[in-house]
Amino acid sequence: MRYLLMIMLLFGARSNAKDVRALFIGNSYTFYSNPNLPETFAQIMTDFSSYSAVTEMHALGGYTLGGHAADAQKESEPYGKLTQQAWDFVILQDQSQVPGFPEGQQDKQASLNGSVYLADLADKAGAQVALLVTWGRLNGDATNPLLYPDFETMNTLINTGYTSYASAAATPERRIALIPAGATFQAIKEVSPNTFAALYTEDGSHPSQLGTYATGCIAASALTGRLPTELNWFPDGIDADKAEIIRETVSELVSSTVWTYKDTPYGARPYFPFVARLSEISGKSSVIDIIGSAVRPWLLVDNAVPPINELTLSDAVLRLTDGGVLDVGSFEGADGFLLMDGGTLRFAEHTGDLYQTGGTLELMGEYTLSGNYRNEGGFITVFIDSSASAGGLYIEGAAYLDVILKVESTVQPQDADWSATVITVNDPDPAAEYEILLNASSAFDWRLVDNGDQHRIELFVRSASDADVIPELENDIAIPTIGDVGELKGGLGDTRTAHDIGVTYNGPSSSGGCDTTRRQKPSTTYWLIYLTWLAVVFYSRRWGTLRNEIRPTTRLNCTD
Repeated sequence: MRYLLMIMLLFGARSNAKDVRALFIGNSYTFYSNPNLPETFAQIMTDFSSYSAVTEMHALGGYTLGGHAADAQKESEPYGKLTQQAWDFVILQDQSQVPGFPEGQQDKQASLNGSVYLADLADKAGAQVALLVTWGRLNGDATNPLLYPDFETMNTLINTGYTSYASAAATPERRIALIPAGATFQAIKEVSPNTFAALYTEDGSHPSQLGTYATGCIAASALTGRLPTELNWFPDGIDADKAEIIRETVSELVSSTVWTYKDTPYGARPYFPFVARLSEISGKSSVIDIIGSAVRPWLLVDNAVPPINELTLSDAVLRLTDGGVLDVGSFEGADGFLLMDGGTLRFAEHTGDLYQTGGTLELMGEYTLSGNYRNEGGFITVFIDSSASAGGLYIEGAAYLDVILKVESTVQPQDADWSATVITVNDPDPAAEYEILLNASSAFDWRLVDNGDQHRIELFVRSASDADVIPELENDIAIPTIGDVGELKGGLGDTRTAHDIGVTYNGPSSSGGCDTTRRQKPSTTYWLIYLTWLAVVFYSRRWGTLRNEIRPTTRLNCTD
């Protein structure tokens, strides 16, 4: 995932810049610290390549969403701004304790109803409604010790409460976004306990300047798809190292959870408004342009997408995962990024970078990739016949290949003197390494040819009458500077499946052998760590369940 973040830092081109308008409705968690949350959000958006933000705030100490909704029903100001002005985002934040109260509790029910009422008003302004999911207190809540004994328990219950608000406020036409500030605090705690403690003021509840910065980072990222690792700005007075920890943690959190596309009544969980399935917008046209502005689109392909003639990613991200099938003629992503960890991808021409960790890249003709190609897993399947002379894949950029190369061919071993180049890399700066395991449907021999700035993977058919042809070629091959696979590899005739590639394979074949280590088996230490982790997760989740069942014996207290 960090490689993905590094690649996304390369996105420099921006188009269609415009002001982002955001209205914040909340309480002291919104206006606390200097700069406050709306001001911090605006500064972050400005630092995202000059996408400035116009923000306004209506926040009163200790106010609940139920209180805001009651005021809105009897007062035109300032709630008239919800309907009289155009907003891109309306961010709602409840009192810090109420969302975690039991279902049906008076204050919580009022806030749930209030979130629905305020969302209806925001809808009239055409705004995306977002709920700011706040955090557990540093040491739990001393005023409600049975319900909130510690940070983790309170954080979980607050998140559950906001989820119920989102479900209630959503409609088939209106999806509610979640800004996971509480999850951000939790992630920072796991990375740096000292930074986590510094997120709070002395009362262990309100956000410090650092806590507001963390909240602003996750708000901007959750609403726009832009990662804080792109930021340079942070408020004066904040420790630079802690600010960097926040930016990296928020970026990792969003990148690792953005694709958790689980359908719920209010959208995906966690729902980020910049995420969509490509299949939701394809099928209407064979030419699709995805253009980012203040919001960077992230598109998921986890099902079969109708064939597309032309697909353009401009400042956007596309991911193929298990179940996804994408067949594109011309695929341009010069300012975008393609991530593939599952599914099947076919293209005739692709401009841009491709990062593959799984799935199958199918090549059924001559393909050109004008960009960098990094493959750390998955398959490349090349379909060739005796008429093929050029490479199945031509790469115009740096390449790293650690992949199973499968060749599906109509060529029979008796077709003597036949050869084909399946992959050609034109790399004037040969920093790439190649680790290729050929899984062929018939007996092939292959070699890697290094011609300075061009590297080719060539296949040969070995016939019974020309058994000595290939060994003679080995003497003419210089060891490439880009790896240790310059020597000729014996014909494998290997018919293993993807499930077999995680072990060392030493086996006979029709014309030689294979002695190639793909990846080492996990060590005993690895399994002990893994089993310990499972036990901790099970215990913590079970304990959290027991905590959720506890109900206070006295009236719940709201202290701010």
